[in-house]
Amino acid sequence: ADFVFVMPSASRGCLGCWGPRTPIPDSNSEHNGVQLGWEIRDLARSPRNEAAEMFVLALLLAAILRNVVHWYLANVDASLLGPSAPELLELASDWTSGADYAIVGVAGALWWGRGREQRAVNGVVDPLTDGRFVRFEHLSVDDHLASVRELAEKCQYVLAAEGIHQLRVRAPRAPSHIAQALREKWVTEVESLANSVQGLRQACASGWGWNLHSQKSGIRVLTADSDSRRYRFRVDAMLTAPLWNLISALFEVDLWKRWCKGMIIAGKREYGPTPGRMLITLTVKLPFPFGTHNIAVKVRVADCLSSIDRLQQVCSQFSSAAAGGMDFLPSGLVMTPCETVGAMGTLLQLDLNVSPNIVMPRFLVGAILRNAVVRFIVALDNQAHCMEGEHLTRSLQGGPFYDAVRQRMEDLLSEEFARIPTSVPDRTEITDEDLEECLQLLNSGDTAGWEQIFRKVADPSPSASVKDGADITVWRKLREGSTATEYKVAGSLKLDLLGYEDFATDGDYLPQWEENTLFSEPVPREGEAKVYHQATRFPTPFAGRDYVIMRRRKIFPGPPETHVFVSRSCPDGGRDLKPEQGGMVRVEFYESRHAARPIGGGRMEFVTLLVDDPKMSVPGWLMNTIATTVVPKAFLSSVDHAERYIAARRRKS
Repeated sequence: ADFVFVMPSASRGCLGCWGPRTPIPDSNSEHNGVQLGWEIRDLARSPRNEAAEMFVLALLLAAILRNVVHWYLANVDASLLGPSAPELLELASDWTSGADYAIVGVAGALWWGRGREQRAVNGVVDPLTDGRFVRFEHLSVDDHLASVRELAEKCQYVLAAEGIHQLRVRAPRAPSHIAQALREKWVTEVESLANSVQGLRQACASGWGWNLHSQKSGIRVLTADSDSRRYRFRVDAMLTAPLWNLISALFEVDLWKRWCKGMIIAGKREYGPTPGRMLITLTVKLPFPFGTHNIAVKVRVADCLSSIDRLQQVCSQFSSAAAGGMDFLPSGLVMTPCETVGAMGTLLQLDLNVSPNIVMPRFLVGAILRNAVVRFIVALDNQAHCMEGEHLTRSLQGGPFYDAVRQRMEDLLSEEFARIPTSVPDRTEITDEDLEECLQLLNSGDTAGWEQIFRKVADPSPSASVKDGADITVWRKLREGSTATEYKVAGSLKLDLLGYEDFATDGDYLPQWEENTLFSEPVPREGEAKVYHQATRFPTPFAGRDYVIMRRRKIFPGPPETHVFVSRSCPDGGRDLKPEQGGMVRVEFYESRHAARPIGGGRMEFVTLLVDDPKMSVPGWLMNTIATTVVPKAFLSSVDHAERYIAARRRKS
């Protein structure tokens, strides 16, 4: 065969992959990721198997022999190639009958298959092989060329390059205009793009040439040796957001400044000749001494989702459009969907090659660049989870880019396609159904999946203060389908129910007792829910956060009487009601649900669920400190102030 690639079902790694354009791996090398065999996960290497090695050696010798025969027949009598193809296909079927995946090139034709399931891509199914292989050769030469052009226009450069390779094999037997077409500029460009895409995928799939720099919170940073003027590093992040949401968040460049506040000041995207080519201009603010930079990058998106790609991926290559300032040398982004990585998430890998053109200690420049990239990726994942408002509306309105991505997911990624939002949820109002759901909080004591982080037992003494008499438990967990932490606070308080509920929902009173609240102002708006614009002070060096929150309260008659309220961020962060303020980061994802009822003896029981994504990237130890000390302390402080609030109201009445 021209090349043979076999992966037995029982193997955890790549047995062999050889071909006229594929290097033979060094048996003594740790590197096992050659052109068509990648290892994106830490797969256990198979133990040495002499029988398997002899089998692979036999395949290699057969491939060499076949190449010699192929060259001889092609130069003596090309017509002899036709009759031999069916026999070779039958032989290839026998070789690969137990394989999980195989690619076989025979006599200038290309077949590929995955087990006994095969999708026909720009070709026809060969009935001789039980539908497991597809080949270009069944197309006429002109249709073959048209198919390659179509693949290139759809950004399927790897598959298009394979088609060009097959055209070159057929060129001696093809009309002269095909040979002329193969000399055109677009052919060379497609082959160059395919090679660079494969190089990017291989660089991101292997640890060869990379040094582990750091690894925490699901994000791994690796560095590569480079000259003194440039920095090359790779970031691998297993994100929980769906592939569609991540692609949409990256595509809407002008919205980057909203979710990557403080680093992205402005962004703009311009289409190129095809939806997969674009020019992105950014104004980026980095820490001292980098300052503010205007960056223009050329982006090419490559679709590697075809059945020929064992790893279905979406790739994006980019480089600076003009020299000067901070220059991006050829770099790339690879996203591997959940159906390939075997998890409910997306593996995002960024291979960044940058020349900052600044004179500073190398270690300091590298640290600033790496931290900025990790911060961007964390913000990207957060935004992809809470995608709503204008962002979600744009992705659902469609367009050439979105339509192409949606169609490919529908055809090839059924799990990812099922996760694409179908409509923009109506979050402009808190409905009666939202309030009724809160009633279930008091009736469900299920804490499965929650981690208890605080427990305070009430002082049973009748003379105990309200704070000492509080019985409180705090749990936390990662919000499902999000990177934000959700808190659950439950227990009982020695307080008047109506008075406490009035205190908890009084937005005007909040700045008088909560020391970190800068202001809380009502916002005029039609509807049953009240809206407040609130700002919170954060510790230095973090900027303050502001919220535009709607809140609605309801009392359900008993017995016993139950009080509930729901608070959450307004759609799109409430920017249509209150524009963003300088020096503040607008929080777009906040939600609180609360239910309480009297239990006798002057006490009330309650349950509160709270999730807040303040768009911060903090170390894990600091997050644990906040969860185990700050959250419980803040709630106990509110109990003290609630007692004073109720007492002051009684004096007034």
